[in-house]
Amino acid sequence: MKLFFLKDCVHSIPSVKLSLKFKDILSVIHITDTDGCFIPETAIKVKNDQESNTIYSDNAILVNTELQKQRIADRNRIKSINVATMSSVGSIQSQKLNYQLYYFSRNLEHVIFNNANPDDETKVDNVEAFVESLSDNLENFLAIYLPELTSQHYPTRYSESWTYINSDLNSLKRGCNVSMMFEYLDSILN
Repeated sequence: MKLFFLKDCVHSIPSVKLSLKFKDILSVIHITDTDGCFIPETAIKVKNDQESNTIYSDNAILVNTELQKQRIADRNRIKSINVATMSSVGSIQSQKLNYQLYYFSRNLEHVIFNNANPDDETKVDNVEAFVESLSDNLENFLAIYLPELTSQHYPTRYSESWTYINSDLNSLKRGCNVSMMFEYLDSILN
């Protein structure tokens, strides 16, 4: 069995030639950043003296103009609809292909480094260095940021994790359900 982790599109990995057949694909696993998309529009606040277009905090998305506020509100509306739709899909119906969507609240760097506003220039290098230096396994590290869930049954826990991130300002808080991906993979491999 081979696991392929593709970001954006296959051509981003120019040295890899994939000769996969549809029957070779066990599941599609999609990981997304929430970017605070589930917050109410009232939590998008204009701060005119701010240099950056957008700054994330634990209780608001701060923007520097009314136009940027509208852009973020529009982005949040579209992204929250798309994410809500995809998080409720268990398979891609036309092909009966297993599918699961997982999230990093705000972004991966927020969860891993507690940095909600990372520098784009160093993001990849910082994450690669983190993975190389991780003393525990990734699943255990990420489980720390899983919201408190009441069920032991995977499908219910998965749904609860999405209910949590959709509530209040939780999509701005430091959390993720990516550790559940390992449980999901175990369930479909056995």
